[in-house]
Parts: sequence; structure tokens; C-alpha cells
Amino acid sequence: MQQSAKVVADTKREHKLDRLQVHRVVRVENPEKFESYQRERTQIRSRLGSTRAAGHTVAQLEEHAPTWLAAKEGFPAVLESGLNEFTLWHGTAATIDIPNPEGSSERKETWEVLGRHGLDERVGGKTNGGLDGVDLTDTSSKANQYASQHKNDKGWHCMLSCRAVMGDPFMTKKPLKGFRRPPNN
Repeated sequence: MQQSAKVVADTKREHKLDRLQVHRVVRVENPEKFESYQRERTQIRSRLGSTRAAGHTVAQLEEHAPTWLAAKEGFPAVLESGLNEFTLWHGTAATIDIPNPEGSSERKETWEVLGRHGLDERVGGKTNGGLDGVDLTDTSSKANQYASQHKNDKGWHCMLSCRAVMGDPFMTKKPLKGFRRPPNN
């Protein structure tokens, strides 16, 4: 079954997603990074427990998960609602140039680099075609907008399905320009 969708990007151009083709699916697991993720997840669980014990409410983002994704068997959008842990998308270039100490660079597939080193907000940002920080979205079409800006010589780009713990979210009603962190809540 072929699915089709239209996305209106910030540039007001329409992107037709019915022409997307999956060329390869790779499961990327890094045991050390996952162990670190699990430790951080445990710390977040503890902090949220303290917040709740003090009588404060922790916003639950479960209602923001797309129903079409949550309904897919074997691919839960919400992994643990008490932590606001989700499966989210990250769109990026298919390849990346990695500098060597002697000044040359080596071209690597992005998924290999991210699998080894993880998502790093220090190497994202506007210089690499993204926003400041690590961009994650619950909508694959939004991730595709970022990914499709950076195709490799085969015309491919990369989208990653990632686990993410959101913890206690800060909801804003207006842009917070210049803020690097959310206000304490």
C-alpha cells in the first residue's frame, strides 16, 4: 500500500511524500550509549518522583503522540508515559565529513557516526542546516524536511527513529528568543 501526504514547509513549498523510497533500514545500537541513556532515565524518574511527592504536577505529553503512530504494532510512540518517553524522528544528512587531526577529512555515513557518538547538540545548529540543539519531532514528514536539504551523491538522506525522555516539559505560549534553557518550573 502506498501512502501519500503533503507537507507545507516554512518556505511555503509543498513536499510530496509519495515519492519517498526506503533504500535501507539499519538498526543502530550502541550498548555504552544505551547504558548512559538508562542511567539518565533513572535520574529523571527520581527527579520527577520528587516533584510529584512535593505536590507539583508533571505535564503528561501522551496526548501529543500521533494516533497513527501509536496504533502501529511493534512501534509504540509512547514508551513510558510517566517519564514522557517517546519514539521521535531526527532528520539529517546521509553523510558527514569527519575531520582528522592532520587536517584532512573522511566522509562517513551519518548513522554510523551518530551510532558511535550519539546525538550531540554541539555539532548541530545552523552551520549544519538545523536549529540549535538536537532536533527531534513526532512527525516523520517534519524530519524529512531537514533531511532532504542534505542529500548524498546518490540522492539519499537519513532519518533516525530515536528514543527520547522528555521529563517535565516546560510549555511556553510565546517564543523565548535568546534562551538556552527553559526557565525553572
